[in-house]
Amino acid sequence: MSPDSSYARERNDSHCQWPKGDQEFIEQAPWKRIAVLGDSVAVGIGEPLDGYQDLDGIARVTQALFAEHRYLHRLNLGVRNGASPRSSRPNSPLH
Repeated sequence: MSPDSSYARERNDSHCQWPKGDQEFIEQAPWKRIAVLGDSVAVGIGEPLDGYQDLDGIARVTQALFAEHRYLHRLNLGVRNGASPRSSRPNSPLH
């Protein structure tokens, strides 16, 4: 099945559209690395939905950048199912 027919709902969903000028922005992006911090949303935990690619937001950005810049490196430091020990103690020193 071609991508055009597989992701028809996504293609027509205004919430999934890149803003105008996105291609020029992506082509000129100076980044060589992308790092993600967060919880299970950052990790990419979710459920597939018919008519949409099974990608989280960070994966979509990474995919767009990688299409133009093959040297891009991605590091995901997301923590699934809870907080790290440091983040669960807001007043603890970070060293």
